[in-house]
Amino acid sequence: MTSVDVAAHRHIRRGTLERRHARRIESAFNLIACDIYGLSEVMGPGVAQEFGGTKEGPTIWEDHFIAEIVDPASGRVAADGERGELVFTSLTKEAMPVIRYRTRDLTRLLPGSMTAMRRMA
Repeated sequence: MTSVDVAAHRHIRRGTLERRHARRIESAFNLIACDIYGLSEVMGPGVAQEFGGTKEGPTIWEDHFIAEIVDPASGRVAADGERGELVFTSLTKEAMPVIRYRTRDLTRLLPGSMTAMRRMA
C-alpha cells in the first residue's frame, strides 16, 4: 500500500495481525485496520471485507458468491448463525468457476449490519 492509498483511504489490511498490534498501528498512524478475507482458489483477497466503522466481521460480497455453512463431517447445510465449514460457489468468475468449494475454514454466517449481505464471525 502506498502513502497515497493510506492518505486517501486511511485503512490498512489487518490480515494476520494480532488485534493488539492492529490497535497500536491504528493509534500510531490514525488508521483503521480491517480484516479482508480471500482464497486464491476462489478469487484471492476481496471475497469478504470488514467495514471499518463497525468491525463486526468481514461482509461477504454475495453479489459475486453464494456462501454456505456445512457440517464438516456430514456436508449437511447448516442454518445461518450455526458454526461449520464455509463453502463458496462463484457467480461471476468465468475462467475457473468454483461450485460448492469447501474452504476448511470454520465460521458462522450472521445477518449484515451495514448491508443486506451476510457477514462471517
